[in-house]
This record gives sequence, C-alpha cells and structure tokens, in this order.
Amino acid sequence: MTGLRPSTTGVYGNLTWFRDIPKYRQWVTIPQYFRQHGYMAWTGGKIYHRAKGKFSDPIAWDHQYSIRTGTPFPPVQKRYQHGMRENFPIQFYNT
Repeated sequence: MTGLRPSTTGVYGNLTWFRDIPKYRQWVTIPQYFRQHGYMAWTGGKIYHRAKGKFSDPIAWDHQYSIRTGTPFPPVQKRYQHGMRENFPIQFYNT
C-alpha cells in the first residue's frame, strides 16, 4: 500500500513493519492519500497481514468494518476438484 518495492524499503517479510523504519515512518500510503483528498477509506479483514494493531495501520483508515480473516474450507465434496489432491499433505484433505 506504499507503492514501494521491497528492494527499496528493505522489508522482505511480514516481521518488519515499514513504519518502524525511520525513513518510512511518515510515508503516505494509498488509503491515506485518498483520505487527504476527500475520500473515506474503509478496511476489513486482513490488510497489511493483520486485522488489528499496528500492523493494520490504523492511521490509514476512517473505519474498519470487519476484523475477520481467512476463508472457510469448502464442503468436503467440493474439495480438490482441481485433480491435484496427491500434491497436498494428508492433513489438508482429512479436515
């Protein structure tokens, strides 16, 4: 949401928060930009890999409509219709 590549920020994983890096602490993200120009920015679910807390970037949003994350498993009869069942560990298709 910053428009910057990992090779620019040095953030290559989900363990480092870009706002913890002094150079990017005040960086304006896309939702912040829209908010500064008269739009409302809403978030829901897993934006920035966390639904709440600092990793959700609360300063970027006017409202958060949901903190739910993830997708439920499909019904058993609908799983693995792609023909690749043998490529998944047994614990995935027994649940």
